[in-house]
Amino acid sequence: MLPAFLLSLASGEGGGNTHYFAPGNNHHDQAVAGFEDAVPLFDYWTSPSLGSPFDVRVLASSVSEIRARLASHFVSVEVVVPDIQTLVDNEAAGRSSSRSNRWLPGEYHSTDQINTYFRDTAVPNYTHIASTFSIGTSTEGRDLQVVRITGGPKNTTCSYTPAPACKPSYNGKPAIWFQSTIHAREWLTGASAEVMVDKILKDYATDASIRQMVDSLDLYFLIIANPDGYEYSRETDRWWRKTRSPNAGSSCVGTDPNRNWAHRAWGGVPGSSTNPCSDVYHGSRAGSEPEVERIQQFVTQFGTEADGSSHFKLFIDYHTYSQMWLYPWGYLYSAAPHDDEHDALSAAAVAAIRGVHGKQYTYGPAASTIYVTTGDSTDWAYDPIEARPPTPDWAYIKHAYTIEGRDTGGYGFVAPASEIAAGGSLSTP
Repeated sequence: MLPAFLLSLASGEGGGNTHYFAPGNNHHDQAVAGFEDAVPLFDYWTSPSLGSPFDVRVLASSVSEIRARLASHFVSVEVVVPDIQTLVDNEAAGRSSSRSNRWLPGEYHSTDQINTYFRDTAVPNYTHIASTFSIGTSTEGRDLQVVRITGGPKNTTCSYTPAPACKPSYNGKPAIWFQSTIHAREWLTGASAEVMVDKILKDYATDASIRQMVDSLDLYFLIIANPDGYEYSRETDRWWRKTRSPNAGSSCVGTDPNRNWAHRAWGGVPGSSTNPCSDVYHGSRAGSEPEVERIQQFVTQFGTEADGSSHFKLFIDYHTYSQMWLYPWGYLYSAAPHDDEHDALSAAAVAAIRGVHGKQYTYGPAASTIYVTTGDSTDWAYDPIEARPPTPDWAYIKHAYTIEGRDTGGYGFVAPASEIAAGGSLSTP
């Protein structure tokens, strides 16, 4: 791997001081929206956003050229990580070999190892509360395996044509959907989710709070939501973000699965890209990616209440990094109908996280807190195209959140394995 830096960039004007862009100015909106096209040498680890620094990975050999380009954009530069290879080497020490059949907590495992462990080892020991099933397969044929944990009935109906897919029946308990590793390079999310699920299973009998949670809820965990991209990141390109589906008419592979959801804003720019070579390419159509389509089908077919809202009462999409708790809207700066409720729950959640580990999380509507996104998972869960709202204040899944987990830039996407256990405890419902 060539030497590379992680830089934190802040857009501003004037002298030696940095003045960040603020929302609401059309000139600044256009400048930020066009920044990725204007400076193509970057691998964006966080997207250019109004009012905030953003992180990019650059080759050490490109620094002089990049500094020259940045001067015309009034951008200040701070080197956050001077040698990313050191982080990669540290991360590799906690990586389980793909050829190994073992599963140990606190390691980065392959999709196969994760699925095999929960299907054949962990869940069979706790069949009174847990089951595993597939909701379908990825582009390259990998199972999208879900772990279901509940104190209620666990009846499941499966079909095997054209591909294996299962549909559990509603058991009368409030359901929660939790997904992680939808972006391939965000390894810490899946590893942390593994620890969390394993802990719930093993501590159910001895931990009263976990037992109460399991007995009163119906929990669904999709630990690896983008298995093809994740395996490509493990074996070929550590920084890969997208799926691995081919794009007609382009040599560039993959779609950003978190810009591909069938929300009314799908395809909007800024917020995604029409360029198949972009890391935020939104795909040829909404729901074009099998991984996204399978999740959408499962969630919407699970069942609804009398008012048409979902049996799922909470939808969580777990990402790294930046330490943020985000809620709709991602595509608009204006407030969603349940903004006050979202704000109150988010405040309580980040206070709980701070109380456990002392980590400070920022919270708020996604668009104004981090950046505009179109076709993202939480906007879809809150307001999918498939479910037309009967009233203006209606929501399909009222509480839909994106969690951006550890850290705030010191490790970026390459956290050492020592961070896995803490990440798992922070994300325990």
